[in-house]
Amino acid sequence: MLSKAVARRSEEHVQRAIVDYLTKAVSPDDVWMAETTLTDDQARAVDAARKEMVVRGRWQARRGDVQTWLGSQQFLIRLVAENPQQEFVVRAQVSLPPLVVVAARALQRGDVIRASDVRTERAPTAGAAEFSDVNQVIGMEVLRTISAGRAIDSGAVRQPVLVKRGEVVSVYVRAAGVKIRTLARADENGSRGDLINVQGLTDRRSYSAVVSGPAEVEVYARSTSASSPAPRGSAA
Repeated sequence: MLSKAVARRSEEHVQRAIVDYLTKAVSPDDVWMAETTLTDDQARAVDAARKEMVVRGRWQARRGDVQTWLGSQQFLIRLVAENPQQEFVVRAQVSLPPLVVVAARALQRGDVIRASDVRTERAPTAGAAEFSDVNQVIGMEVLRTISAGRAIDSGAVRQPVLVKRGEVVSVYVRAAGVKIRTLARADENGSRGDLINVQGLTDRRSYSAVVSGPAEVEVYARSTSASSPAPRGSAA
């Protein structure tokens, strides 16, 4: 019976050979990944061949034709150390690592990210990186230093602060198509979409509002409807 160690080692040899083939024949600039499973006989043959193998794709490889080689693919494996030479076909799942957004230059705390500050690249060990499109981070504020080439994660950036604590802000009250503007003082910092507490300048009444822009918040008043008539004899 074939041991799991030999099976896994043989599969890794074949996978590395497939990756090497795709790198040389299709695209040296991409980080290829390949997963395949061998039969016991194939694994024994690969192990006996001591890594000496030649890989060929199902069709002629063309430089730059990356998309053609993604997904389930067939490869011919020729074991050159065998006498006579032995060959067999394996199916491999070929993929590329996900795109992640990385810093194109060192970013400092407080920087607001511009298009020239970031780029995307393939990262096999992206880990917790959550951004795959530069448009997701452009305009965001940096919370801690991000070195050049490092993936940007959600804990390192935030929407810029548009309302600061103690600042007088415009409060727009919207209800039934009517928009009313008044003033209040912010009790806390807030970014776009944050729900913060503000305090009226005259009555000192505190209430919640949504940050909608620089020094600007919005309140959506509940619509009211006419109440049902009170029963006869009841208090008005």
